[in-house]
Amino acid sequence: IRQWIEFNENRGKWSKTSKSKTEIWDGFFRNHIPESLRVCPVTQLTAQMFYDALAEKWRTMVDTPERILSDARQAIDWAIRSEMIPPMINPCVVKDGKLGDLLPLDRPAGGHEPALPPKKMPAFFKALMELVPVSQTARCLAFAILTAARNSTAREATWDEIQQDDDGNWLHVIPRERMKVKSEKIPFDRKTPLSQQAMALLNSTPRVPDVAFIFPNVNKGQRSPFTRDAVRALIKRMHDKQRKIDGIGWVDPDQKDRTGKPRIVTLHGCARATFNTWAKDAKGYDHKQFSRDLRESCLDHRNESYQCAYDREQALGDMREVFEAWGNFCTSICK
Repeated sequence: IRQWIEFNENRGKWSKTSKSKTEIWDGFFRNHIPESLRVCPVTQLTAQMFYDALAEKWRTMVDTPERILSDARQAIDWAIRSEMIPPMINPCVVKDGKLGDLLPLDRPAGGHEPALPPKKMPAFFKALMELVPVSQTARCLAFAILTAARNSTAREATWDEIQQDDDGNWLHVIPRERMKVKSEKIPFDRKTPLSQQAMALLNSTPRVPDVAFIFPNVNKGQRSPFTRDAVRALIKRMHDKQRKIDGIGWVDPDQKDRTGKPRIVTLHGCARATFNTWAKDAKGYDHKQFSRDLRESCLDHRNESYQCAYDREQALGDMREVFEAWGNFCTSICK
């Protein structure tokens, strides 16, 4: 694995991100891969060994097992091509492989990310803000919602990305290499205007000396961001608590899991799908009419090549108006 990572980093295969592939795999080795698997000679690895290590995680976690097996499969294939090891059946192949025959078919539901109906967002946000004083994960989730951010954009945010423009307005300036749509398509960094509510959240956020992340993972030595699973676990706890109150919890009523039950909402669903549903319904939520292009700009949806070629800057003034209205809506019943 480490030789494969070094080979590809030297070739410049991966764009620079806040976490290197080596750091990601340090976490995989530490948290998900048992010592018996780590120290086993590659030629002695079997599909059964990977099943024993990852079957339960495959059943309960959305993307971590796929990432582990995908990287491991590619690393072993590379080692065979490089003649570091003799030709062998790759034990990490899932599709049309023995491991795929072993792994359980019962998986966490995929598809579109479950989102809250916008009318429920103020109550959800109020419950979330009650956790903020004691939970950095809750603070991170609140920031993601207020800025309509993608998952990694919020979790990996750093203090040096919080900047002021010439007029004194605050922005979250995200390097393009950290965004889903990369710099080869859009030649400028992503800028998200920060609402009063987002700035109040940041101003109340404790800063850890010599730590770049705004929301460091205090359970992992504060040198890394929270994982996706940490955010999911927080939302699951919020859901369980709310379900005891109303019998429903925080779910997307239009999405069902394999058992027919409504799916629990996610960061991505709440921060982006709920935001977009709210933003396009001016009369329903009593706000100014926001054009489709403006909503798409707030979500950083710019995939058409002609648009990226000619549209070189964001409509930050109009975007600020959207995010201020969104912040007011989210916090409308907060004290």
